[in-house]
Amino acid sequence: MNKKLNQSGLLFALMLAGASTGQANVEVTKSILGGLSEVESGKTFSYVLQYRNPSTTIPEFYNVTITDPLPPELEYRGFEGTADVNSVNYDSASHTLTIYFNNPLEDGKTGELEVRTAFKPGVTPDGTVALNTATIDADNSPADTSGQVSITARAENLAVLDKILLGPAFPWIRM
Repeated sequence: MNKKLNQSGLLFALMLAGASTGQANVEVTKSILGGLSEVESGKTFSYVLQYRNPSTTIPEFYNVTITDPLPPELEYRGFEGTADVNSVNYDSASHTLTIYFNNPLEDGKTGELEVRTAFKPGVTPDGTVALNTATIDADNSPADTSGQVSITARAENLAVLDKILLGPAFPWIRM
């Protein structure tokens, strides 16, 4: 009986130690502003990134970043952040937006970020689907990737073709 009690006590102590030193995650979710599922090519729409630090065991997270690799069919048009954001970098070669947070990101912090983008006008075929996720990471937290969101481009051919006849309709007839 005493042996069982000692094993139970050891298990309880390990659980307590794990709970007090356990690693909490910073979290990110992604959605499309207005719940859009399709948008006209060339028209700006926004992704909404919601971040949160729900930790009660880790008071602060360091070097927090969100990376958002935009699909190549989209063009980056801007960003709106919160006071928690230190800086933003968009790499046009990789189509990746990186958001850098102030150090540290304290527990209980939450916020919404807006990433403005659009399907490239004049080159995006009708029905093109853009799939997108974002990932938040910190030095002392495992990475968390949002669920995937999708949006479909609606486009129409706006090219106009005019035919003009130069000269007579029948070249063998002289006027």
